[in-house]
Amino acid sequence: MAKAAAAQAGKKSKKKRGFGSTLLFVLFILGLMVVKPAVALVTAIGLAPTLVAMIVESGEFRAVRVRTIFAFNLTGVIPYVVKYWFRSDLEMLLQDFTQMWLFIVMYGAAAAGMVVLWAAPVVVATLVQMRNFDQVKKINKVEEDLVEEWGESVRQTDT
Repeated sequence: MAKAAAAQAGKKSKKKRGFGSTLLFVLFILGLMVVKPAVALVTAIGLAPTLVAMIVESGEFRAVRVRTIFAFNLTGVIPYVVKYWFRSDLEMLLQDFTQMWLFIVMYGAAAAGMVVLWAAPVVVATLVQMRNFDQVKKINKVEEDLVEEWGESVRQTDT
C-alpha cells in the first residue's frame, strides 16, 4: 500500500515534458528557409543555445530559465536578422560566419542570460540577508530603549 502511494506521488511530481515549443521553433525555421534562407540560417545557428536549453533544461523553473536564455539570446541574434532581412545574400552570410564577431555576439548574449540565471539568486539572497540584519539591529535598538525605560524585567529570557 505504501509503495503504491509512493509510486502515485512520484507520477504526480513528474510532469510530462512536451516538445511542442521545440517543434514550433523547428517549423518556424523551416518556413523561414523558404522565404529568406539567409535569415533562417542566422536564426537557426544563432538561437542554438535556446534550442539546447529547451531540450536540456528540466525542473520546477524550466520555463523561466528557457525564456530568460531566449530573451538574451534573441538580443544577440536580432541585429544579424535585420541585416540579412534587407540584404538576403548567402555569400555575405558565409563570409560573416568566418568572422568570430557574429558568434561572439549571438552566443555571448545567451551566455549573459546564463550568468543572470546563476547570479540573480545569489544577489537577491545577499540583499535579503542584509535587510534582515538591519531589521535585527532595529529590533535590538527598540529592545534596548524599552529596557532603559522599563527596566530589565521587560527583556524576554529563554526558559
